[in-house]
Amino acid sequence: MAAGRASPPPTMDSIIGEAVDRTRQAGTQAVDLANDLTQDLKTRSKSLLDDTTGHIASAAKEQKDGLANQMDDVAKSVHRPGEQLEEQYACMQAADDALRAEGLGKAHAAADGSSANPGPSSHAGGAPLGSV
Repeated sequence: MAAGRASPPPTMDSIIGEAVDRTRQAGTQAVDLANDLTQDLKTRSKSLLDDTTGHIASAAKEQKDGLANQMDDVAKSVHRPGEQLEEQYACMQAADDALRAEGLGKAHAAADGSSANPGPSSHAGGAPLGSV
């Protein structure tokens, strides 16, 4: 008969003890899972932050380079007209000098009666224009 004997029903203390053990185990698992999720979140957020920082830095560099190129274009466009103005000024100065020299030549010719500067009425041959 000893083999057919049923085990005694669990006591209230054993039921409560088993529930406490299962609750403690579930709490430990929940804490471990929360720690794992927190670590994963930290890793992902750092990676996202690094990627975002990289994209922002790249965009800022592109903007800086673009602005530098635009400023270079503006400087070149201002420099070209400046050079042209300098060339025009030099030509005008040379023309002014030539006109002054021509005027002085005419004044000297008139003063001494020579024809140092033949003037517009004659050509290099000395004959008046229009006569052949």
